[in-house]
Amino acid sequence: MLAKERKKLIWETILQEKSILSKDLCRKFNVTNETVRKDLIELENEGRIIRAYGGAYIIDGVQNEVHANLRETVYTEEKAAIGRICRSMVCAGDTIFLDESTTCCAIAKELKTIGAITVFTNSYKIIHILEDCENVKLILTGGEFDRKNQCFVGAEVADFLKSYYVDKCFISCRGVDMNIGITDGNEKNGRVRKCIIRQAAEKILVIDKTKLNLKKFYKISGFEMIDKVVIDGFYSDEQRDMWEQFFNQTHTKLIVAK
Repeated sequence: MLAKERKKLIWETILQEKSILSKDLCRKFNVTNETVRKDLIELENEGRIIRAYGGAYIIDGVQNEVHANLRETVYTEEKAAIGRICRSMVCAGDTIFLDESTTCCAIAKELKTIGAITVFTNSYKIIHILEDCENVKLILTGGEFDRKNQCFVGAEVADFLKSYYVDKCFISCRGVDMNIGITDGNEKNGRVRKCIIRQAAEKILVIDKTKLNLKKFYKISGFEMIDKVVIDGFYSDEQRDMWEQFFNQTHTKLIVAK
């Protein structure tokens, strides 16, 4: 296969899947990782994709899911800062929920030294982060395993969560918009988040600034359901002023991680 034809097929694959792992491209086209890397660099230079460690993704489309293995390699310092802020919100004895987002994975890493807590989660990755922490009682929701998001989803998860209440839930999303609210890239993951919001005494949305002003496929809730938003920052002072004014009107506390 000619390089030009292979690059075209790689682009079509990413356009359809929204994200792809390099190892899967190597297998699909029977080429080396170095060959795939060069093709992805060219596509990135053309402004068509965003490369991450181990693959690439695009942000276009309302139904857009980026593989968890790629998401955990981007904005790591920003997510760590959000994790530290959220750690200060958790007290010994709390029962909390962490969703499958890589931002909540960053929160989980900060909980290893806290006092005894109970953590509900549908995240495969969070289970492994906290599996050796004797101070943390772990409860996995079960359900259908979503390999792309490394989590458990489906009606079984929502049914399970409806039987429990938590002190705090930490959730992320794929997009936030002042008019639309909080949205997700697919219905299965969005339903889990929608359900736990109803079951939590305190609802905390954790996002990085790339989620701002995006509308995705499934609406989780409006901002009136959210008590706090923790974000890494803004692209400009003007954008910050606009969102601060908006959250003041919705009575949602905005916290900027530094």
